[in-house]
Amino acid sequence: MPPGQRPKKANIGPGANLNGVHLYGAVLTGADLRNAQLVGANLRGANLKDANLSGAKLDDADLSGADLSWALLNDASMNRVKLDGVELSQAVLHGADLSQASLSHADLSHANLESANLQGADLTHASLRETNLKNTNLEGAILSDANLSQVRTGGISGKPTGLGKSWTCVGGYLAGPGANLEEPG
Repeated sequence: MPPGQRPKKANIGPGANLNGVHLYGAVLTGADLRNAQLVGANLRGANLKDANLSGAKLDDADLSGADLSWALLNDASMNRVKLDGVELSQAVLHGADLSQASLSHADLSHANLESANLQGADLTHASLRETNLKNTNLEGAILSDANLSQVRTGGISGKPTGLGKSWTCVGGYLAGPGANLEEPG
């Protein structure tokens, strides 16, 4: 399907090929989109709360302003995805590849990003409150003005940029006021 063309009948389910489709504002609450192909898709403002997108390929997709709270995105490929202002609270992104993703003003509070790749991701003004970042790659990730209260780390690789003066990355941990240096439970 050519990018930008609206499908007449979209097969929305596990393994679906939805590359380049426009699903702006779509209500896909609880949808099972495991291993779906959504490369370059427009899902701006979509409701994907409780959706299962584990193993999905979302490279270059636009999900700005979408609701992905409680969603499963384990091992999803999300290179250069636009997630500005997205709701990802309580989402599980274990092993997801978010390299070069734009997550400014995103809410990732209480999310699990263990073993995720955030290399070069822009998390400016993002909320990472009580987020699990254990074993995450933060090389070149931009954390300017991000809320890191009670963030859980350990095994962090790479050096993020934009940490405030009271924060540092040392020994695989983000350390600063309100950091949670205990092992995630």
